[in-house]
Amino acid sequence: MQESLFPNLCKVVSNYYFHHYTVQLQAEENCSINYFVGDMLRDSFLYACSEVKIMLGKKEITLYELLSHHHYQTAANYTKSGCKNKRKGYALDISTITQKTYKTNEVVSFGIVLIGKHNQQLPAVIKSLQLMTKKRIGKNKFSLQSFSETNLNGPDKLIYQTNKPIGGTIVKHPITLANFKTATAKKEWLQVNFITPTVFDDKGYLTGSYPFKTLLQKTISRIADTAFLFSGTSATQYKAAIPELEKYLQQTMMPVRVINLQWDELVLPGSKEKEALTLRGHTGIVVYTGKFNFYLDMLKLAEWLQIGDNTTYGFGKIKVLYE
Repeated sequence: MQESLFPNLCKVVSNYYFHHYTVQLQAEENCSINYFVGDMLRDSFLYACSEVKIMLGKKEITLYELLSHHHYQTAANYTKSGCKNKRKGYALDISTITQKTYKTNEVVSFGIVLIGKHNQQLPAVIKSLQLMTKKRIGKNKFSLQSFSETNLNGPDKLIYQTNKPIGGTIVKHPITLANFKTATAKKEWLQVNFITPTVFDDKGYLTGSYPFKTLLQKTISRIADTAFLFSGTSATQYKAAIPELEKYLQQTMMPVRVINLQWDELVLPGSKEKEALTLRGHTGIVVYTGKFNFYLDMLKLAEWLQIGDNTTYGFGKIKVLYE
């Protein structure tokens, strides 16, 4: 991102950081996980988070409340910023789950992203993961085998392994836009793989060709919002950056070259209290052409996150391929 063109937006995005962790669960019996019911993992994790208490200042809240609301900003700052979005400070990445059945002692791995200051609550996160497995994931019985932090500049750091905490300090390997500033593409094409079903229009459907501008808008808006909510950006900085957002998006001239998507529809059975829920979206590939080195650092950062609004199942994982 060019600081001379977008000084305020660049400042906000540069403030943004998150930590990525890999969770490994070991099956204690023969288990099955439907890939697209990745919500099974998410819902089990969040339910466990709702039962783990933490202290934020002098106030006791649940870990779920912390991850889901803007507790690192005051109500006055939230109003002053003009921020209209209530973003969550975490994301789950189930793209590493490649099989549906697991035999006893086999391991299932998935990722957790903690945005900004949320990594300060690692002991509570690990406690939630332990509780999540203790109370079963659906009908499946797992145990927490390991929890490690991704380090883009070196080997991953093991933090927890089978009831034995590793070391006494919380390691910090934040991922920021600076990690991707040297990314360059030689050819004028870019392939985006939608690894989980993703929906973008207002009605929850993806129709016709898919504009590159929409992908970028949802990505950078989510980054700017969470930089303010969780990563230390001030209300004044955020408010100054928003007018530059549309100017940044006006640079996007990236026509679709290839679109190869498949429609997914999954019906989740209801309960006595809830009706059945039908989830719809596309998976597949979209190839764009154009000069996109301008955006490549932002897109590489976005690979570690879910894209944002209207991503089916709350994931919206993408993979960017280029030469």
